[in-house]
Amino acid sequence: MIKLFKDLQFFRCTKSKYLVKKGSMSNYSFDIIDEKGTGVLEYIFEKEKYPVDEENFNSTVRKYLGDESNDFIEKLIELEVLKRVEKKVDKRTVFVITGNENKELLIGKLEEMNFESIGSYDIEKLSESNQELENGINKCDIVLVLSNTFRPDVFYALNSYIVANDKKTVIAYMDGDEGVILPLVSPKKFGCYNDFELLREATFHNLLEYQVMKEEIVKNKVSREATIYSKMLMDWAIVIMNSICKETLINHFAYSLDFERMHFSKIKLFRFPKCPSCQGDVNLTHPFI
Repeated sequence: MIKLFKDLQFFRCTKSKYLVKKGSMSNYSFDIIDEKGTGVLEYIFEKEKYPVDEENFNSTVRKYLGDESNDFIEKLIELEVLKRVEKKVDKRTVFVITGNENKELLIGKLEEMNFESIGSYDIEKLSESNQELENGINKCDIVLVLSNTFRPDVFYALNSYIVANDKKTVIAYMDGDEGVILPLVSPKKFGCYNDFELLREATFHNLLEYQVMKEEIVKNKVSREATIYSKMLMDWAIVIMNSICKETLINHFAYSLDFERMHFSKIKLFRFPKCPSCQGDVNLTHPFI
C-alpha cells in the first residue's frame, strides 16, 4: 500500500508545480516540478484517494511517465512525500526503569509511539542485583530510564548492565529544574554513562558545591516527586528515543531542557580514552591515567 506522508502539506502552484512544506519555519520545504507537464502531480496530490494498492498506483503513474515511473516513485518515497504502508509493523520493545508514580503514564505514552513495554523495574531497587532486571535488559530492544531527580548511584549501577550487554539505552532525569536526556546508542562503542558524567562535570564552574550535593544524593538516596517538568521530560525522552530507533546517527548528543531559564540545548557526546567502565584497564579509576 502507498499513502501520502501525513506530516507534510502540499500546495498547488501550477498544474505542473507543487510546494511541499512541513511548517512555517521548517527546513523541510521544496518544490516538486513536472517538467514535461504530464499531469502526474495533479493525479498524485489531488485525484488519488489514499492509501492505494502499490501495484495499481505504479500502473497509473506509468501511464503518465512511462519507463521513468519507477524512478519517480522511489524518489518521492526517498523524499518522504510518499510512504509505503507495511501490513504489520513490529513494535520495538522497551524495558522501563522508573518510579512507580511514573510507570503507568510512561507505558501508556510508549504505546502511542508504537513501543511495547516488556516489563518494568523500580528505580529505587536498581542498586540490587536482580534476575528480573537482567532478563529485562537482555530481552528488550532498548532500555528507558526515567528519574524525577539526579541519581548517580542508580545510573552507575545501571551502567554496568548496559555496558556488559552493549544495550541501547536512554537515561532521562531531572536535575533541579533542568531535564537531561542521555541517549546511549552503543555504550561500548560510543561511550557510557561514566563518559557523559565526566564531560558534564568538566563544564561546571561551581564544581565544589556540586560535589557536596552529589555526595549527599548518593549517601541519602535523595528522590523527588513527579512535577509538570518531569512529565514534559518524559515526552521529550520518548520522542528522542523514537528518533534514535529510526535513524542512524553520525553525531551523538545529550539534551538539556533547562525549564528555569527556558533554554533547550544539545551536548556533543565524547568517549574518554581508557574509561574504566566501558574500555581500557578495569583496574584504572581515573580516565586520564
